[in-house]
Amino acid sequence: MGTIWGGCMNKIVNFESEQAVNSYCMKKAVRELGTGSEGTCYLGDDGLAYKDMSDGFRSEVYIPEDIITTADYQNKSFFFPHVLFVVGDELMGYTSDAVKKNLTSYRYLFDHGIDHIDFDKLYKAYEVMYEDAIQLARDGISIYDLPYNVVFDGERLIGIDTCGYSRAPVMECLRNPEYVDDAVKRLFTDYAEYVHDDKLDMSLDVKEFLDDVKNRYTSGKKGKPYIKQ
Repeated sequence: MGTIWGGCMNKIVNFESEQAVNSYCMKKAVRELGTGSEGTCYLGDDGLAYKDMSDGFRSEVYIPEDIITTADYQNKSFFFPHVLFVVGDELMGYTSDAVKKNLTSYRYLFDHGIDHIDFDKLYKAYEVMYEDAIQLARDGISIYDLPYNVVFDGERLIGIDTCGYSRAPVMECLRNPEYVDDAVKRLFTDYAEYVHDDKLDMSLDVKEFLDDVKNRYTSGKKGKPYIKQ
């Protein structure tokens, strides 16, 4: 269940330049957790995740004062940022809780297949995230861009990169559970397409979909090696 802390302000730290944000994150970094269009995420020496957006495309325009942080709201299935790194009026990074392993990253699936995934645990984790998404809606928080921003650590599904989530009337948040369904299915669509040349049936409900993936591809065989372009 989500917890709202009324009256709290977002925590914002101002930096002089993009280079200063990058230097700060690299100083804290122990290892890279992942990289994407908005930048690179590192595990810090304090156990937190440090997102450095200085090397990203920054296609989204975020208003730092409007970003929901853990000072405003907390939910176990969605990792909201703790501290925002800002240059001028532009978001350049943040800290959040860290997901130290992701068993469904496309690189790992491409290299190792899916035999390492406990699908019973994955489905239970989905049920928890589904209910937490409903709680977000009840609390007036709309999910944004969840597909490819959800990770599975073997026990929990966690939504990351939540800076685009927004406060909205409850009626505008009713698609939150639908976004969870879509995101969980998309954990395996690239693997099916590029390793097995298959198109998965996105119209199935999540339980049927995960059973289909398990039955098709749990084989003990590795997929094609991932080759970084």
